[in-house]
Amino acid sequence: MHLGLVFFHGWGLSPAFWQPLATRLAQYPQVFADVSYFGPTQSPTVTSHLPPGHRWVGIGHSLGFARALQSPPAQGWAALVSVAGFARFCPPVENPIAASSPNAIVAATTLGAAKAATAAGDAPVALAAQPRRVVERMLRAHARDPHAVLADFLHRCKLADLLPPPGTPLHVERLAADLALLLDVDVSAQLATLDVPLLALATRDDPIVPAALTDATFAPRAHTQLVWQAHGGHALGYAGVDECAAAVQTFLERV
Repeated sequence: MHLGLVFFHGWGLSPAFWQPLATRLAQYPQVFADVSYFGPTQSPTVTSHLPPGHRWVGIGHSLGFARALQSPPAQGWAALVSVAGFARFCPPVENPIAASSPNAIVAATTLGAAKAATAAGDAPVALAAQPRRVVERMLRAHARDPHAVLADFLHRCKLADLLPPPGTPLHVERLAADLALLLDVDVSAQLATLDVPLLALATRDDPIVPAALTDATFAPRAHTQLVWQAHGGHALGYAGVDECAAAVQTFLERV
């Protein structure tokens, strides 16, 4: 069967994020999950309605990678692609460094520590991108001014040109619900048991998902190819798109 691609966007974005990459992979059938943070309401659940006759590859950016892991099609994924993705965004509540400065948890949880825990048969180390207080602060600000929080986040990610046009209604509850989801989303177990090829694309200048976290999440894992792109930050997949497309195309030819 031929491959098809299912794209999952991240928080505060829409399928428009994927258009540059999708255009370069136009030879594959494509389906786009849309959480509908703004504009017309769509159903984000697309994997239960995929056309038959294809082996589907899930491609997720940021939170979209976790969504892809959580919602495989009935026949399972043929492969997965993470673009600036993560297994867990915030540390658990009981984690003693949950209130640390941004990225401190990553400094404390190195690739070597993750490998040592795995080799010793210990419980998985709690990896996270940002302390809980960062997301909690965003949630409080979002309750006051959701437009400002969305604009600030997309500017930080260098994705300001993907802000919805003025006057576009925001689905405020959905944005808030997925901000809250970032506090506790954890697909580490699904990732640990995944037995299909995985391509992880990342950059070392990502301000949202630090390089140390990406290393610790993906580098020790079997059947995984971790590819560092030269630039793109958390806009990777929209920025640095030619490099991304080349890496994804090479990967898909081997699936």
